[in-house]
Amino acid sequence: MPFVINWTRAFEVPAGVRAVAEVRLDQLWHVLNNRTAMGSTSAFRISVDSWTLRYTVDVGTHTIHVEEARPFDAGMDGNGVHQRS
Repeated sequence: MPFVINWTRAFEVPAGVRAVAEVRLDQLWHVLNNRTAMGSTSAFRISVDSWTLRYTVDVGTHTIHVEEARPFDAGMDGNGVHQRS
């Protein structure tokens, strides 16, 4: 079943990053659509190039909502916590 990606809150994501993220989200959608009960929502985080995207998947509405997108800071880990040198 097809899905929609809602980029409303992440409009500043470069086109190349967006294209790679859409391929990965498509793969995730196919896995979740086959394993998740209808209507459930799950939160995820993905890194693409130098960007980190936080998103939710709503299987019931067939929508992936990109909630936050930001450039990845080399001084931080994947959770946004500064690493000690």
